[in-house]
Amino acid sequence: MLKRKWYWALAVFAILCVSSFIFFRPKPRLEPIKIYKAVTPGLKPSPAKKRTEIAKVATPRGHNHNVDSRTHPVETPTSGNKYDWRNDDVFDSTISNSAPWKQTYPESESTGDSDNTYPPPDWYKTEDPALYIEYLQAQLIKQFGDIPEVHTFVAFREKMQFRLPIKDADEYLRFLEAQYALWPMEETRETLETLEKRIKAGANIVFGPMEAP
Repeated sequence: MLKRKWYWALAVFAILCVSSFIFFRPKPRLEPIKIYKAVTPGLKPSPAKKRTEIAKVATPRGHNHNVDSRTHPVETPTSGNKYDWRNDDVFDSTISNSAPWKQTYPESESTGDSDNTYPPPDWYKTEDPALYIEYLQAQLIKQFGDIPEVHTFVAFREKMQFRLPIKDADEYLRFLEAQYALWPMEETRETLETLEKRIKAGANIVFGPMEAP
């Protein structure tokens, strides 16, 4: 009987020891839980960059007339006191806008100092239209000789000086041919070729009165 009591006492004591050991033992330190934010890439595609291609359109320069190859004529507007045919897109002159005869044609200014020089060194500054044409013809004959191209060019310039209408496209074509013979510039040649193509295509080309620079 006594042995049973000691047996139960030892059993209870053992249970208490094990329980106290489990209860009072130091608890392991837990690592903090880290929460990472998941970033999902957007499913909407980013707009593609637009590429703009600029095509260079070769436009004939020189005396350029916008011509309708069907029925609509093209006229040069000359109304207004400030109109300058050299600034008009319809009549894009190959001649420079400032001191044209002095800059485009280097020999227009005489180098002699004699009072007998004709035309005078500053002939292009005259404000008399008739005298201007006279000086122009004398200067070009001195420069190129008395040739048909000079007279054709001067005749056309006289019409411009007095704002007379151009007869037809053939007259303008002859003027361009004369100008190209005297001053063979690439712009004049391109304008000639363009005008010839439009004439052959049957374009209706109408010229209004033109004002000289």
